Amino acid sequence: MRTYTLFILLLVYTLSFLDRQIVAILAEDIKRDLLLSDTQLGLLTGFAFALFYAVLGIPVARLAERFNRVPIISACVFIWSAMTALGAAASNFLQLALARAGVGVGEAGSVAPAHSMIADMYPPDKRSLPMAIFQMGAPLGVMISLAVGGILAAAIGWRQTLFYVGVFGILVAIIVQVTLKDPRQHRAPEPETASPQFSKDVKRLFGIATYRRLCLGIMTAASAVYALLAFLPAYLIRSYELPVQTVGANMGLATGIGGVIGLLAGGVIGNRLARRRLSTSLLVPALSVFPLAPLIYLGLFHADQSSVFLYAAAIFLFASLWQAPAFAAIQTVAPEGTRATAAAFMLLFNNLLGLGLGPLVIGMISDMLNASGYDNSLGLALLL
Repeated sequence: MRTYTLFILLLVYTLSFLDRQIVAILAEDIKRDLLLSDTQLGLLTGFAFALFYAVLGIPVARLAERFNRVPIISACVFIWSAMTALGAAASNFLQLALARAGVGVGEAGSVAPAHSMIADMYPPDKRSLPMAIFQMGAPLGVMISLAVGGILAAAIGWRQTLFYVGVFGILVAIIVQVTLKDPRQHRAPEPETASPQFSKDVKRLFGIATYRRLCLGIMTAASAVYALLAFLPAYLIRSYELPVQTVGANMGLATGIGGVIGLLAGGVIGNRLARRRLSTSLLVPALSVFPLAPLIYLGLFHADQSSVFLYAAAIFLFASLWQAPAFAAIQTVAPEGTRATAAAFMLLFNNLLGLGLGPLVIGMISDMLNASGYDNSLGLALLL
């Protein structure tokens, strides 16, 4: 049963990234249709989504500490899918921004309960690999959003693409509700350790130095990756004058293959290191981020049309390598009864500052450089 549960949670996480990142491959079409700037695109792909996603994750996580997590996850999938479909009807920036904010409201409740369910199903020295399998939803969702989104955008337009993606998500919400069982209901009763006082639980969490440093490291590493996910497809379309379906298919393969390899490698290595000593698994995130900066520079300014997607695959491989051991460590250091809350606070910093500000700042810098006469304004902005 836990294998099936992990598979469904992977499906949910894949869908969340599909709905989250679909706007990246549709960005150029949306920009032309609604007459938007890069700053507005940055808001749509970043802050409009991330604000509600990050903040609302905490109260939903508190519910997940005490109640059945399956209906919570199912309801969240339904909300974000319905708001994705509603975005198809937007006729201006404000309407689409509100729809994307609604997607963030829905997605706020899925990841933290899923992390705590995985922690309940697997012991500490075996969590990195199942966490890696769950995190595979990110590159798989990005891959599908870019590849399928590019094909659908060319065939039926960005509005119909959003609509059909949203309808598919509603079906997934029904599957979650009907077929999943919360593992917490199928184990021996434990003493109640979750504090009814929110402030007391928060103090317990942030009194742990490893937890504080993990949150800071995850947030910092994620900010550059989210900016690349938001704007790299648009950069390639502009710089190489490639059709949207070509960029979508190749970027989808690059992020999907690179991300899956990185996550699985990080999960396997993290598990092996954790069997010797739990803390040594953190060598994986500590070392894997170093190659990212030179790879981003080479990919943006020294790659040609035939090699740029290989650089993208390498970038997303190293950008995924650190995730499973880091997220598993979050669940390991969190006291019993605070695991969903620990994941929610980590996601708050990761998404509000990483996802929220990363694309927005890059979009603003691109617009400022463009106004100053730079031809490759978006490339220079992404280099930062």
